[in-house]
Amino acid sequence: MVLRVLAWAAAGSLCLAEYAPECPCINASSTLFTDLQTELVAQGLDASYGTTGCDAYDANSSSVGCESNAAPHCMNQWCYVDMTLCPVNKLLCLAEGGLEGSDASPHCRTRPHSRTTMQTNMSLYYSYETCGYMNNYDLSALFSQLGGTAIKVAASAYGSWVILKQDALGQDVFGGALYDLFVESLVLIQPPPVMKLIPGWATQQSRAIFPSSSYTACVHDVGIGVFDVCVADLWLTPERQQLSTFSPTLRDDYFYLVVPTTLQDASFSERLLRPFLPFTLEAWAVLAAFLCGMSLLLYFLHYFEQGQGCPGPVRGFSEVPELGKTCFNVWHDFLLGQSTVETERSPALKLLSLGFSFFVLVTLASYTASLASMLVTQKQAVSPISNIQDAIDLEVPICLVSQLVPTFTQVYPRAIFVNIGSGMEDGARNIYSGNCGAMILSQDLIDRLHAGLVQENDCADLAAGSITEEEAHCRTDSKGNPRNDCKFDRVGDILWAIPVAFPLSQRALRSLSYSLTTGLARGMLQDAIRANEFAFPAPNCDKALERSELGGLQAGDMVGTIMISVLILGVGVACCAAQAVAKRLWPQVEASEHPDANEEAAIGEAEHPQASEEATASQADEIHVSTL
Repeated sequence: MVLRVLAWAAAGSLCLAEYAPECPCINASSTLFTDLQTELVAQGLDASYGTTGCDAYDANSSSVGCESNAAPHCMNQWCYVDMTLCPVNKLLCLAEGGLEGSDASPHCRTRPHSRTTMQTNMSLYYSYETCGYMNNYDLSALFSQLGGTAIKVAASAYGSWVILKQDALGQDVFGGALYDLFVESLVLIQPPPVMKLIPGWATQQSRAIFPSSSYTACVHDVGIGVFDVCVADLWLTPERQQLSTFSPTLRDDYFYLVVPTTLQDASFSERLLRPFLPFTLEAWAVLAAFLCGMSLLLYFLHYFEQGQGCPGPVRGFSEVPELGKTCFNVWHDFLLGQSTVETERSPALKLLSLGFSFFVLVTLASYTASLASMLVTQKQAVSPISNIQDAIDLEVPICLVSQLVPTFTQVYPRAIFVNIGSGMEDGARNIYSGNCGAMILSQDLIDRLHAGLVQENDCADLAAGSITEEEAHCRTDSKGNPRNDCKFDRVGDILWAIPVAFPLSQRALRSLSYSLTTGLARGMLQDAIRANEFAFPAPNCDKALERSELGGLQAGDMVGTIMISVLILGVGVACCAAQAVAKRLWPQVEASEHPDANEEAAIGEAEHPQASEEATASQADEIHVSTL
């Protein structure tokens, strides 16, 4: 027995390219071999077609659409299988000491095999799988349970993914990206099933078992066979996974911590720094270095132009005021946007002025291009909570829907969660009532919140009498302040991602899983999203808060520029005042600081004595006249 098992295992590992021993290809030793060849010849085929082991029998064959071998099945190997050996034989499996599904005996396992569609007098079965290939030729096995049959569908409109809209006759019909994807995926099943839309969503019996969520109730209906599928924006949770099988993931719902915030104007320091924002700190440093280098270059060229050479150390120290004057002129020209370097003296100064002018042109153009938008100050939403850990440390109660409470209490055991039932939209009104200080919402609901749809629903429920004003907070919060859903902002990273999928009955599982996966791979969901773009709300909060330079600068935007200018003016006024005080306190210092002026006056008198005498005579005449 052991030797037989080892021999079978060795044959299976070595001969898999030919066929699998648990479902062998038919051969001359089979009692059905002669009858099979007779049937093939009667069908106009060669007697060796599918009967000589694993081979790509359809390659280059136009009768099965493989004239160019473009179809996926053309080069796949297959064979007709011996149906006296292919099915699992439990008795022989046990007799040989095996267990069904084990590798102890070829009678314990099998390979997928399909019945041929040819009209023959005997049952012919073929298998790609026994040759190590997938059956891409005949997909009837995928659709055998659902194709051409009626499929019972329950649908629920909520949010943006499954909606109610009016058709051409004005009647309410289902739509939305997920619903359209489901309907279009049915066409991929051949023959397409006939959809029977069941009104009313989940049954009352299932609702009584799961009163907290009609979605879970519908999953239960699928699990017990009432429906074949529930079409909704439905989360795949561990609890629901126990009730029914599900389709592949259609999309993911991402959850964030959402907290109330307050709008805060930019601080004085932020406004003061705004005029410098067009350039980074490194760019300003490079700019300052260039201008200082330009000042030194002009300073030395001044001496070379006068033929004095480079100033010595002693004289260079005394020329510091002259160097400062040159540096001031360069910075002044830069801010003025033009070069005042004298260009008549030499070609060197002309080229230097040209290079400096080019630098000023490009730099100031780059600066002013983005300055206006950066001067516009935006109000910022601030909150003491920046992530869920802050909420945990501050012991802030967090509103959470009942479906997510088991998961989040395990992930964040120290957090304080407030169960608000199955309605995630109730989180905002619970914060307004003071029951919570934060909430966990999906991105879709955050968009609805910022679009004002949550407030509209609360006001509609209030008008319908289903809730009171104390519960709805349609217009004001618990403190009497006007309701503003735009103050709710998400903080921190993604807390959780939950897959969205459809619960499927067992008979619909394989067919719909294939068709939905194929539809997703073909981009059908993206096409459906674009077709239903109107159903996805556009947040209005950013438009209300953001400002643009197109709307004009306000007085507050100019605070930084004005303060910098006032600071420079203040320094100038202080210097002027200090100079005036110095003249009064130390007049001799003022005279000694300008000896050249006295010398020039004395030289002028020596060179023009007649003019000096005339001036003296004129002064004498003036004195005489005044005396008279």
